[in-house]
Amino acid sequence: MQTEAQAFAQRNGFQDIVGAVDGPHIKLNKPQIHAQRLFNRKHFYSLQLQAVCLHNMIFSHIFTGYPGSVHDACIVRQSDLWNDGLQLCNRNYNFLGDKAYSLRRWLLTPFRNNGHLTPQEKNSTLITHQIVVIERAFALLKGRFSLQQFINT
Repeated sequence: MQTEAQAFAQRNGFQDIVGAVDGPHIKLNKPQIHAQRLFNRKHFYSLQLQAVCLHNMIFSHIFTGYPGSVHDACIVRQSDLWNDGLQLCNRNYNFLGDKAYSLRRWLLTPFRNNGHLTPQEKNSTLITHQIVVIERAFALLKGRFSLQQFINT
């Protein structure tokens, strides 16, 4: 873990980070059953995919199977990442997530801009810029396996 945290800090500037988490949708044709559960907020049918990637865009955790209508924050609570995150927190390591996730001791997320952010809270936009590592990892995955029409980030 320490090696990954050092590599992430060197590449992305954040200390004690061991990965970035995100949850794209795997696009489906309209199913015969459970269509309503699979219909997501982006107005198409999907399954959720949750993944963590390292500083070098290698996936270290993948969790899938939840219908598209389930929120990212709910999925993370049901995954192994929840328990892993709690254990990492005890060792002072963290993950980065986007605003779809709830802030936890082990999961750093940007503050929502309500128009009244302090200068320190405004700096949380740096988190948004740093989680691009997982977006790039998903882009490489799409390109490598021609999944463009099936994975929607």
